[in-house]
Amino acid sequence: MDLEARNTPPRVKLTPPTRSGDADAARRMLDQDPSLARSSTPDGVSAILLACYHGHGDLAAELARAHDGPEIFEAAAIGLGPRLDRLLDDDPSRAQAYSADG
Repeated sequence: MDLEARNTPPRVKLTPPTRSGDADAARRMLDQDPSLARSSTPDGVSAILLACYHGHGDLAAELARAHDGPEIFEAAAIGLGPRLDRLLDDDPSRAQAYSADG
C-alpha cells in the first residue's frame, strides 16, 4: 500500500472507485476492510449513493450487499423496496427526512 493510501482517512478511501465505477478496486478494498461499505465522503454522502450518482448502479448494489443495512436514502436509490418499507414502518418520520446532500 502506498503512503497516500495509508494516510487517507477511511471514510474517503472508497470514493475514487465509487466515482469511477471501478468495481474490482472497490472489491479489493472491501475484502481488506469490509467496514468501508459504510463509508462516506466528508460531505456525508455514502459510498452507495456516490456510486448511484455517478451512474454505477451495479457497484452501488454490490456495496449494499456488503453493507449490513442500507439506510433509507440508499435503499430508495437502488430500489430495495422491502428494506425501504421496513425502515418506514419502523419510523414513518423518515419519509420527511433529507439526505446529507439535500
